[in-house]
Amino acid sequence: MSFRIMLLSSHFYFSKKRAGFHHLADEYLKKGFEVVFVTVPYSFLKLFGLDGKISQTFFVRNIFLRIKRSNLTSVINFSLTHPTTKNLWNDRLYGFFINKRVLKEVIGLDFIIFESNASLYFFEKIKKVNPSARLIYRVSDDLLAIGVQKSLVKQEERVLNDFDIVSVPNELIYRRLYEKSPGNIFLHHHGVDFSIFDNEKANPYAIGTVNAVFVGNSHFDHIFLEVASRLFRKVDFHIIGNVPKKIQKVNVLYYDEIPFSDTIKFIKFADIGLQARAGDSALLGTLANSNKVEQYLYCRLPIIAPVEINTINSNFFLYERNEKSISSCINRALSHEFSDLETDVNSWEWVAKELVGI
Repeated sequence: MSFRIMLLSSHFYFSKKRAGFHHLADEYLKKGFEVVFVTVPYSFLKLFGLDGKISQTFFVRNIFLRIKRSNLTSVINFSLTHPTTKNLWNDRLYGFFINKRVLKEVIGLDFIIFESNASLYFFEKIKKVNPSARLIYRVSDDLLAIGVQKSLVKQEERVLNDFDIVSVPNELIYRRLYEKSPGNIFLHHHGVDFSIFDNEKANPYAIGTVNAVFVGNSHFDHIFLEVASRLFRKVDFHIIGNVPKKIQKVNVLYYDEIPFSDTIKFIKFADIGLQARAGDSALLGTLANSNKVEQYLYCRLPIIAPVEINTINSNFFLYERNEKSISSCINRALSHEFSDLETDVNSWEWVAKELVGI
């Protein structure tokens, strides 16, 4: 039996970067589902702000026309504006709406998965158009922690109980939402595509070198990198992502953003996985089970992270922002016993199945 499913994501399906919703979509395509992947929000505000998505293959065309590839349909929910935290008037949702192309796709769907973003504003409208669809909320980020507009946090609270399933990736978010809606909250850590890592054979590092890798785009801890690269000159620090190049040293190598498939070799063959993040404790507390951390875990890497991440996972080596703590943390990570590291992570196939129940 073939099912139709919609994923309302902040991401663009044809992006070279791969986030959780990309992996979910791919798993449903493997199962023979018809998948509608909706990018939301996107508006003139992002267009004029030279948002990075506009340079991606097919994106401009997809603003005006849906793109269909076999069982996949890609739609961009383009509107006049979109909710931001910068302007009070924008928090009132002026000019933000679900467009006709998306609403047309809603008809006849069996499952609809919302990401933790502005698509939550469409909940009532979508439910009215298709009251029989199974509605699922897959939380990718804690809305309170990342500082979205207040009206979106209120909307999440308003519709939380009306979802058939609310799936969260870590314990911190689970505890917060369980207090509000205990009957439908489930803990599903992010998944890993095992085959991609298992099949990677190309080691990018020179023989005899020690390598620490960071993959990400936000909240990078430059203080850690400055201290660590100075104290450990025989360790090469590979920084992959849109990270400002503040620390200029011979053993610090920046790669900017590269396709997801190209990051696999850097993670698999590294000696250390870096979750070196900076920010308030509420935000950092949600990063103990990020997408990238699950990949580090699968590759059995010791993971270096700030104490605010506050995890008891034995793979983590936590530091405070001073030389003594950072030095001790790295030394302990480098001298870890390989057999002590955990590898118990979910596959994206398992996560996808848990969300829809089939």
